[in-house]
Amino acid sequence: MRGSRDPCVNLMKYVGIVIPSLATFKDYGSNTDKPTWLYSNYDFIKDIHGFRCLPGPMFGMRPLVHKYVDKHGESKFAGTKNLKGSQAYTPGFGKAVKKTILKNQAVIRARKAEMARVSKNSANRMVKGAWTDADLESVLAFLHE
Repeated sequence: MRGSRDPCVNLMKYVGIVIPSLATFKDYGSNTDKPTWLYSNYDFIKDIHGFRCLPGPMFGMRPLVHKYVDKHGESKFAGTKNLKGSQAYTPGFGKAVKKTILKNQAVIRARKAEMARVSKNSANRMVKGAWTDADLESVLAFLHE
């Protein structure tokens, strides 16, 4: 985490604790491993590993990977020209994300309420007297609805 090159991951550090979890997309229906780091401020990110599925088709997608057997008889794969910009995820991974969120809704609601309370208190302290001519109280009320 300390040396992450991803600016979004570095930004998450300022929000709170960042929990990394390694996912292998073969566990979520991909025909290839595609190891990917998942980052979250919630420790229940690890629950996603309980919702694995078997390989299946990528609906509506052009082939992203070409499988072949090399000259030594080993199965290999290579990304096609469609892979690079696809940012494609398997339907199985999408379902695992949904199930993880549904399983942890109470935690998410509690964290959201706490963050709203803290941000509202911080914003109110910042606004009081500083920018009274900007009518920020009504803007903050709208944002916290």
